[in-house]
Amino acid sequence: MATVVLIDDEKLPMGYYVRALEKEGFVVKQFYDPDTAYEFVEHKNPRLEAIILDIMMLPGKRYENNDTDEGLATGTFLYKDLRQHYPDLPFIVLTNVSNQQTLLRLQNDPKLTVVQKLDYPPFELARLVGNKVKAVKKSSVPDEEKALTSDV
Repeated sequence: MATVVLIDDEKLPMGYYVRALEKEGFVVKQFYDPDTAYEFVEHKNPRLEAIILDIMMLPGKRYENNDTDEGLATGTFLYKDLRQHYPDLPFIVLTNVSNQQTLLRLQNDPKLTVVQKLDYPPFELARLVGNKVKAVKKSSVPDEEKALTSDV
């Protein structure tokens, strides 16, 4: 089964997202702070299909000395650190942040999708994640295999 990491400090609303992702067929590893999320990715090296994270969360110990704008940009630092472990993985930033300066920190990554929470209720996000994962799997199929399956 495909595993997805969901990192957001809002416990109650994220429960709806977890259920929608599970209904879509994903195993969800949920974290509420950047420290435990990073530790999971760094030490457990799980086989992941996608990472979904929020931008606004407390900095934790890992980012307490970074300029997180009092937590309003913590996710941008976490994203950059996690991206080093998974350079080809689809990342989805699910956020309420509309500050363009903060969002500019996430530019120039074609494997990153930034969506607003208000625009993506749980089942919309689950569909988006499913589509991103399928697209990565499809693009990783060798050309010879693509040719064989396209003739069928």
